[in-house]
Order: sequence, then structure tokens, then C-alpha cells
Amino acid sequence: MSTTTPRKFRVNKALLLGIFLLFTMAGAGLGTGYLAYELGTESLKGVSQPDNNPSKKFSKNQKTSYKLQPFTPIKEKEVIKKVKVYIQKQKEVTKQANEK
Repeated sequence: MSTTTPRKFRVNKALLLGIFLLFTMAGAGLGTGYLAYELGTESLKGVSQPDNNPSKKFSKNQKTSYKLQPFTPIKEKEVIKKVKVYIQKQKEVTKQANEK
């Protein structure tokens, strides 16, 4: 009968590094979370909720005092013409400013 000596428990260095990094990241996350909470609480100290609900003014029960107009799409060609004229004017203004 042979007697075996118990082996010593060896911890792999890569495992230790992984565990260390895991706890370091968890600590950094907790620290930044706490800091963000404190800064947010501090920044909202003077802010309060409005006394009334602003969405009530859009209620369907209220009668509208204005006449609703049907949707009319704008003409794309007219918009393009206006934009081109605007760009040309801006180029002229820039050119005049550079000449001075």
C-alpha cells in the first residue's frame, strides 16, 4: 500500500489576474455609479415638477378655437429654387467680404 501525499492547491496566475480585473471593474462601476447619482442629485436640488399637467391642454374634450386646415404638401421644385438662390447670395456675400 502506497501512501500519497496531498497535492498543494495551485492557483493559476491567469485566473488570479482575471478575478482581480473582475473585482476592479465591478468596483469602478460601483464607484462611478455612486458618483453619477450624487452629482445628479446635487444638480436637481432646485428643480421641481410643474403644478399642473401640461398634457391636459391637448385634451380631446376641449373645443378648438381655430379651424383646422387640411394638409397641403409643399412643392419640392420651389424649395430647391429658393435654396439655390440663398446659396448664391451667401457665396456673393462671402466673396464681397473677402475682397475688402
